[in-house]
Amino acid sequence: MKYFKIFFLIIIFSCSNNHESKKLQNHQRIDLGEIESDEILEASGIASSRFNQNILWTHNDSGDLNRIFAMDINGNHVGEFFLNNVENRDWEDIAIGPGPMEDVDYIFVGDIGDNRSENDVKYIYRFAEPQVYTNNQSLDINIDNIDQISYQYEDGNRDAETLIVDPITKDIIIISKREESAVHVYLLPFPHDTENILTAQLIMTKDFYPNTNFNTTQRIVAGDISKDGSDILIKSYTDVFYFSRESNQSIFDALNTSGVKLPYVTEPQGEAICWDRMTSGYFTLSEEADDANQPAHLYFYPYN
Repeated sequence: MKYFKIFFLIIIFSCSNNHESKKLQNHQRIDLGEIESDEILEASGIASSRFNQNILWTHNDSGDLNRIFAMDINGNHVGEFFLNNVENRDWEDIAIGPGPMEDVDYIFVGDIGDNRSENDVKYIYRFAEPQVYTNNQSLDINIDNIDQISYQYEDGNRDAETLIVDPITKDIIIISKREESAVHVYLLPFPHDTENILTAQLIMTKDFYPNTNFNTTQRIVAGDISKDGSDILIKSYTDVFYFSRESNQSIFDALNTSGVKLPYVTEPQGEAICWDRMTSGYFTLSEEADDANQPAHLYFYPYN
């Protein structure tokens, strides 16, 4: 059944993509084409909608406006959504998961980057995922009713680019980036107080490259979890790691296993990964290369 699902997904992409550049490449990577919006220059996170069919959410890195972008699964621009009364200090990841209201999908935007580890307080912005109308492009949609989750790390300031929301426990998991061996994995347990500054608990450390000398391409820059909580992706600049999670396991117990590497072709600065809504494969997205001849492309890897 899974083989049929993957084959069917490839057929859908083949029939629906408007970009001439799409083709099946090495490692079964499907090039879905260049990102249409000229405003997406430094994509630093990506999330697959569970509420809107065939919609992906992304955002730019630090210094951009307080906005997220909706695009379809071929990279076509759908709309911009502005987070009212919110600043993009250093947005580094975006996730979708459960929150305070049952049966509501929430978007979580992680203002968790901190290259110099100088910001004592980090922020995660949470709001109900808005409905997207692909047949009526709207470039200036405002989002209100945004919860601000403020937190500090229990062991000092950290730079992080990986934000995961556990669909089973509703906990938030953050993975640090800038360590030179084992990264730090933190927990913000649900429910999340939005009135006070929380303390992110250090739950574990993990070296994703225990048998190699450290280099900056090994930094952990993204992650995602399937809707049922059983499949976890963690991404560095050069690799994608997969961890299977049993029904009685915590995310941390699952990450404490060896995991396996999944196919991935290195991008100019690939800092974004997410499952598709059916967990039939994963999308990746990169910042644009400095070379103008290398615009950002959306890629898809069928998962087997």
